[in-house]
Amino acid sequence: MATHFSSATRRTYWLSVGVAFITDAVVAYLLAAFFGWDKITAVAMGGVFLVGAYTFQAFYGFLSFVRYALFFFAFEKDARIKTSVTQFEAARMPAPRSFYVNPSEYLLEVVNAPDSPSQARLLSGATLGGIETLRATNHAFLAICASIVLEKAVEIYSQRFGLVQGLPKHSENIEEG
Repeated sequence: MATHFSSATRRTYWLSVGVAFITDAVVAYLLAAFFGWDKITAVAMGGVFLVGAYTFQAFYGFLSFVRYALFFFAFEKDARIKTSVTQFEAARMPAPRSFYVNPSEYLLEVVNAPDSPSQARLLSGATLGGIETLRATNHAFLAICASIVLEKAVEIYSQRFGLVQGLPKHSENIEEG
């Protein structure tokens, strides 16, 4: 089922890219033709308009990425970590059992453990679904930010069970980032 969803998402993405490119090319040609150029010049100038517009979009997209990254790391990260740890506590998440390559492994372990509290299983499943949705819809940076937050939150939460040694206490750890 996950493969089917991913495949359908990929097909829809490439279809929308194709339709957008054709629409952009027609608009660029019509804009160039508006200036009264002959067909060959209008096609060439339409191409120049298209390259200029895509270059501007890429540059503006990069600026948006940098702006979000700065905002996330300067203001959001610590608050999101603290909130995640608080949610873990409220849901009575079980103690992590081993070393994890990424936080999704811990969440999947909680979902699959029959002795986990229902609130913990619900929180873990919803979190996993949110991360997978971000990945499937090509929101890679948002998925990375969520993983950064969850990884640190699991580390801080593990500290409460004595599984992580040498870390400062919970409130100091979040303050220092």
